[in-house]
Amino acid sequence: MTTNFERALAGFDVRAFAARHRGQKESASHRSFEWLYNCPRENCGSSRLRFNSQKGTFVCWGCGLTGTTLYLIQIMERVTELGAMEYVLRGYVGGDARLDRLEDLIRPADPAATKLLSASLRRLPPIPWPRGVERLVTPCAPHWKAWDYLTRVRGLTAEQIRTWGLGVGRTGRLTDYVIFPCYIDHALVYWQGRAAWDPPSHLTGEALREWKKTTSYRKTLNPIAREGSDAAVAGEVVLNYDRASICEHVILCEGPIDGVKIGLNSVPLLGKGTDAKIERISRMHARRFTIYLDRGEKEREAAEHIARELEPFALVHIATPPKGYDPGALTEAQNAEVIRRAPRFRSNLLTSSL
Repeated sequence: MTTNFERALAGFDVRAFAARHRGQKESASHRSFEWLYNCPRENCGSSRLRFNSQKGTFVCWGCGLTGTTLYLIQIMERVTELGAMEYVLRGYVGGDARLDRLEDLIRPADPAATKLLSASLRRLPPIPWPRGVERLVTPCAPHWKAWDYLTRVRGLTAEQIRTWGLGVGRTGRLTDYVIFPCYIDHALVYWQGRAAWDPPSHLTGEALREWKKTTSYRKTLNPIAREGSDAAVAGEVVLNYDRASICEHVILCEGPIDGVKIGLNSVPLLGKGTDAKIERISRMHARRFTIYLDRGEKEREAAEHIARELEPFALVHIATPPKGYDPGALTEAQNAEVIRRAPRFRSNLLTSSL
């Protein structure tokens, strides 16, 4: 049985797509199926990306990039595979597209990812500023603990604290937690709380685990998920998105303090690089991404996965902090030097033959 997606792809409106991306026919003949585009890859820029709408394949004679119609939509629209499939189905009016669930077409064996995959395509609803949280504007007695932790312990400046719009919890579960707000599409959609204190430095191993258990210490706190709510979840948000989205060079890091120490063009991932997060990042205007995660084997594998997903859209570099450090433990100047020396990531998966 042919799915609506297959029908939609077969009837893809090539002319409308060409008009949208300044493509043109190689010849005026109606029998011609060849279309020419400018290659969107920053390190190429060739005007010889040739798309055959009959075969459903393309090749760039400048950089050797090849692929199918769906992949052409990905690189031209700056979306992931899921976003490209949605683009095709949205333009299809020849059937009931509700019969084809995008998440089933891509990952039928992973029902746990359904919410995140569908969430990657939606506009995140705004949420109110968390109750009992006050802005950190100037050092004062009620906020002394948070200011002391951020400035003396973590090395942040008052200007950085105000620029990032940080707050501190004064009541309830967020008491003495520093709040990092997350704005996407110019609306507050999420936040993360970071405890304004660290465990005693002399505790390690079992003693540290026992201390955390007896004190109920949690390093971070997130909004409580409400059943039936359409609010954003941790797997689909990143920090500093709106500010960094207009930058030509964007640095992807792990934690919020890492981001503050790196600079205003950083995007803290707040955890793993999920499909939803990568898709949102791929729609930024950056011409270069530097992936700057903590040091470790798992972090290296995660960085390479993100790099492979972003490479079609921009130049990608992978930076690694010095041994024994993470970006949050370095100064802004030290982080800048590490990023400057970051090697270019190159994948051999983008030059397969037709």
